[in-house]
Amino acid sequence: MKDKLEQVLSRLDEIQYGFVDEAGHVYTDELPNFAQLFDQKYRLPTPERLLQTKYGVCWEQVELARYYLARAGIQAQSYYMIAP
Repeated sequence: MKDKLEQVLSRLDEIQYGFVDEAGHVYTDELPNFAQLFDQKYRLPTPERLLQTKYGVCWEQVELARYYLARAGIQAQSYYMIAP
């Protein structure tokens, strides 16, 4: 199982935090106005698009991890929480 987990983590390391808009522009949280741009330009990508662009925000990365874990035969659960 350790080998499977290491493979999953290796795949997840390829994904950077941020998003890509429909025009292909990359937005990372290093931008000073990231929150505003996120509100204006973010659209939930398909898993295929996420893997293609290699950018995803937190919940997309969690779901990708769940997908990889399921494919490796490892049961996992995820929880979505919002903090003020």
